Amino acid sequence: MGTWQGICVSCIATHFTANGSSCVLCSTQVPNCVNCQQAGGYSMNCTVCINGYFPDTATSCATCPSAINNCISCTPNFVGGAQCTTCALKYYTSNGLSCSSCTNIDSNCYYCNNAGQCTQCLYGYYVNSGYTCTIQPTCNVANCQQCTNLDGTVCINCNQYFALSSDSKTCIPPTSCPN
Repeated sequence: MGTWQGICVSCIATHFTANGSSCVLCSTQVPNCVNCQQAGGYSMNCTVCINGYFPDTATSCATCPSAINNCISCTPNFVGGAQCTTCALKYYTSNGLSCSSCTNIDSNCYYCNNAGQCTQCLYGYYVNSGYTCTIQPTCNVANCQQCTNLDGTVCINCNQYFALSSDSKTCIPPTSCPN
């Protein structure tokens, strides 16, 4: 009794058939390709690349920064380019076509999101309700290390050996000398 040998016509998404007898990884044909589709005959079209790359043609993966500066994650735009989904730290994209510096939102902005809102400011500033940076008020609580962003009369952390009062408006001195 002989063994029957079939012809492979379809493989899972991460593989394609290069010769009809077995399925091989997409990345063997296109470096950095993770998903592909069987094309005519025994060729394949890359449909998904590893993070940081996009299929710029059916048979190659290009880096996101090669298409959009400061882009670290992108998707194909299906016209041979990319649309950025995630920019490098301190950058954002509002349209997927470019990455802009968070300082474009506010000169004191350190981190921001793709909605064009500042999420963290430079030291000495805080993010206000309009998602821009406002200078922190002077702390008016004696022996306070750090006041809240919105009110210089409410303490968050007292200096070493001082205890924060229950209303957070006073730093209480120690009751005994520390060693």
